[in-house]
Amino acid sequence: MNEYENEKYVQYENGATFIRRGDKLTSMQFLYNAAKKKPRVITPSGKEIIYEFPDTPECEDARCWLCGGKTNGKGTPKKKTIKPTFTNHDIAKYPLSQSICEACTWGLANSSLRNYSILATGNGLEHPSKQQIRKYLINPPEPPFVFTIAVSGQKWLHIFAKINYNNSFFEIMYEQTPVQVNSQKFKAIIELIETLYNAGFTKDEILKGYYQAHKILAFGIEKFEKIENQLETERGSRLFELAVDLSRKEEK
Repeated sequence: MNEYENEKYVQYENGATFIRRGDKLTSMQFLYNAAKKKPRVITPSGKEIIYEFPDTPECEDARCWLCGGKTNGKGTPKKKTIKPTFTNHDIAKYPLSQSICEACTWGLANSSLRNYSILATGNGLEHPSKQQIRKYLINPPEPPFVFTIAVSGQKWLHIFAKINYNNSFFEIMYEQTPVQVNSQKFKAIIELIETLYNAGFTKDEILKGYYQAHKILAFGIEKFEKIENQLETERGSRLFELAVDLSRKEEK
């Protein structure tokens, strides 16, 4: 029996119904379904995006070249959909196929999915702001969900993303790097960072661990060392970098 057989539908309390991978709905197909449920999305800048879902032609391949999911008889030719500029051929889940399923066809045709961060849940699709991302990492949504965090806005992240079935320990794409997140640990780290950040230390100082002496004296050496000793063990990790990036000043 291969990973695509023995399919099993699962329903969560939030009403989301899907097929688990291996059982299986792929992350691209999950994202596609989320967008169909909520096609109107407001970006952090206030721009309105209304996703459209054009008809997909029939195909003979049972599996999608890119995500490996079922095509259900609908897909576009790989040679037409995968452009010469696409360099991630190594991530193809079903290389024998010559078809791209409707979800992946749609996902590669919408540049907004590259420009913005993505949170896809059973309730729909969002392009969250930095403030919302911070909130979701501390208080994650009910599973299942797919989460990507764009930095440059120039790279496809969702094609690498995974469906998360646990909201205590989960994986996000931070640019093109997968990052394992423990929500409680992230909360503890970012709160320590924000204590220093709001005391006048810069993000660059916190990120690199090189601080101006007069700031340490003003903050208090003992209090500073207690915080820095905890941050030192996390410094260098992508989770730490993400926490520094998302840290914010207190509103006054």
